[in-house]
Amino acid sequence: MQKFSSAELNKKSKLFFSQFFTHFSIIILFVVFFLSFKSHINFFANNDSFSLLFVFYFILLFLSTQLTNYFRYSENFKIYSILLPIPIFLNFIFLSYFYFTEHKIDLYDIMSVMILSLLIQVIMSFFLLIRKIKFKFSFLTKKELLFDIKNGLPFRLNFLLTTIVNSSDRYIIMFFLGSKYVGFYSILFTISSFVLMIPSIMTTILQPTLSRLKIENNLTEIKNTVQLSESLFFSLWVPFCVGGIFYINRIIDFFSNETVFVNNQIVFALLAFSVFFNGLMIIKGNIYFAFTETQKMLKPIFIASFLNLILNIILIGFYKSILYAALSSLLSYFVGLIIFQYELSRNHAICFKLKHYHFIILSSILMILMSILLDSLFLLNTNVLTLVKIVISGVTYFLCLITFLKLFKWKN
Repeated sequence: MQKFSSAELNKKSKLFFSQFFTHFSIIILFVVFFLSFKSHINFFANNDSFSLLFVFYFILLFLSTQLTNYFRYSENFKIYSILLPIPIFLNFIFLSYFYFTEHKIDLYDIMSVMILSLLIQVIMSFFLLIRKIKFKFSFLTKKELLFDIKNGLPFRLNFLLTTIVNSSDRYIIMFFLGSKYVGFYSILFTISSFVLMIPSIMTTILQPTLSRLKIENNLTEIKNTVQLSESLFFSLWVPFCVGGIFYINRIIDFFSNETVFVNNQIVFALLAFSVFFNGLMIIKGNIYFAFTETQKMLKPIFIASFLNLILNIILIGFYKSILYAALSSLLSYFVGLIIFQYELSRNHAICFKLKHYHFIILSSILMILMSILLDSLFLLNTNVLTLVKIVISGVTYFLCLITFLKLFKWKN
């Protein structure tokens, strides 16, 4: 996949279809194995019909991912962005139709709708694909397959280790403090993690773009692209963090009537900074993807996972507070980021640099000043009014940011 963006059409055809049919053959083997042992897997009363639905869904999901990813790694983001939301849009339409006509929706309806939506997306994707490249029936060689496994397996392990960092604290909180604190901490963690969608979306573009720049041996542009992505993430994270600290107590009231003896603002701030470090690691991880060095991602993530687990057990067990779960996440991701950045600086001379950070911080301070002004102007404090003030504050921030960008001519 890394070679798509710079390859000629004939090479793209060979690269795509060789890995496509190799992976598809593995999927077929998995399906045969599943159907052979389906009698031992108790889905529901009608096991056979649901098993077939699951198989169709599994195959179509594979086809959907493969076909749409061709346009992603070919840097044809316009087609990719059109194809990607089609199943979600169709699911909404079909499920709404089922609900308002039949007045009920069961699991079989949901699975059938998802299969139909994916089928439509697959047909559209395949039609667009064959207009771009010629069909070729080929497979990966043993050497190519081992190379894909070598670079792909660390990504799966990275996901597993990241899950450990993000979820292990819940189990430790449950053991030492109880379910009430787990629920409250989960709300704070979920709210603070909203901004992580930014680096996740960036990854869609960064992986093929950095891969092309690596093949072109354009290290300078790789540095600029990564630094610009980090600066963009920072410009969105700062107002999210500052505004969240200011409004977190009111936001918590929307989700829970329970109270625990902890400073919500401090916990949110710690979690927000850990999310920032996590987001930077996600962005930097795309560099390893471009250089086909994904195995190097495991070291910082493994250390962060192990450190997070140990700190949670010690600090939560000793202090009996979710504050220290947030602190453990912060320290773990910070250590992981430091190792990430050290390795990148040593091996590829890619340093960490934020552009125009002082303008970004200043505009966020202006947002908070406007929020304080709104609080003093509105005497009523209803939920609806609070939401209105949050929206107005967010719009004010963007207006201030745009003003600064124009005044100081930030051409980037």
